[in-house]
Amino acid sequence: MARILYVWELGGGLGHLTTGLPLAQTYRKLGHEVGFVVKHIASADTVVNGQFNIYQAPRWTGPPAPEGFKPVSFAEILLQLGFADARALGSMVRAWLHLFDLVAPDLLMLDFSPTAMLAARIAGIRHCSIGHGFFSPPRLTPVPGFVASTDSHRLQHSEQAVLRSINQVRVQFGQSRLHCFADFLEVDLDLLTTWPEIEHYPQRTGTPYWGPILMRGQWKAPEWPQSEAPKVFAYLNGQYAALPAVLDQLAESQASVLVYAPGASAEEIERHRRPHMKFLSEPCAMSLAAQQASAVVCHANFGTVWESLLAGTPLLCLPMHREQTLVALRLASLGAAPKPLLSALPGTVGRDLTALIQQSSYRRAAQSVAVRYQDHEVDTHLQRIALASVTASAVAP
Repeated sequence: MARILYVWELGGGLGHLTTGLPLAQTYRKLGHEVGFVVKHIASADTVVNGQFNIYQAPRWTGPPAPEGFKPVSFAEILLQLGFADARALGSMVRAWLHLFDLVAPDLLMLDFSPTAMLAARIAGIRHCSIGHGFFSPPRLTPVPGFVASTDSHRLQHSEQAVLRSINQVRVQFGQSRLHCFADFLEVDLDLLTTWPEIEHYPQRTGTPYWGPILMRGQWKAPEWPQSEAPKVFAYLNGQYAALPAVLDQLAESQASVLVYAPGASAEEIERHRRPHMKFLSEPCAMSLAAQQASAVVCHANFGTVWESLLAGTPLLCLPMHREQTLVALRLASLGAAPKPLLSALPGTVGRDLTALIQQSSYRRAAQSVAVRYQDHEVDTHLQRIALASVTASAVAP
């Protein structure tokens, strides 16, 4: 039996947890002990619901990135999250090491957890990276930026700044220096739980795609408004700046709209209630919502995107940050979504929803992806990942 920690350090939304919970349940069936280390305790408790022990992850509490700053690489993201300050980074690593001493894990499953990864290397704990690949870029020098036109000097400068901090911390804890930033990204097993259709880094070669982890049986079936109109499911962040404008346009649409907007104020929800527009207080079964909907509105968050594609349902994307923008652009290039809306100008949401519902080309593009992966079987997929991570012997799926 192995003691396994599923670690979620950075990033938002429920996708990290909906990846971790089915895998944790599979580990338990195989006889392993599992716990979670999470960024947000309250969110984790909503999803995990007492099934596993939950620990608070050490968190960067420094100043946020300057307003308007748009990182062009993974290294630049890390510079905004503590990796520009070797002293602060060392303090966070020390906190991770104390946590590892407390729990004594045999294996770490790292979901967007770079500081935990640095601590795992120092502690000599076996660790795997798991997720859709945005935070596990190709091991090249320099590591590719998010767009092909990114200046290579800027990429190298950012990587050198991150590497300086990493190496100062490694030396502080008696470790040798790394030669390049790509060395920092090396793990015992890199589990890319996606497929190439929404790959963030087209330069990636040689690393197998394992396919998305999808949660089944956790939530109730969606309960739609009583309406004969085409169904639209919207999963939106309650803190999204343009949420009121988007809800205004959804309320004005001719669709039957079901909205899940965690974090939205009660006043905002009440203001937008309509006979044809209903709000959920907790998540519903996303796979069923996607199957029943004519279109899905979201921020291009990973789990929602794959549930929609596997249901053959087109999407309208309102990305909130760089990673979601990249996914939304890939969806548009597939033809399964219009161009992403980076702002919700009056009329734009309604216009694109009408196109998604009335123009069959969007649904055909989504359905072509669904057909490609129609044999994706959730339980078999989870067992393959669980066994590979415990043995750390990757066999291409």
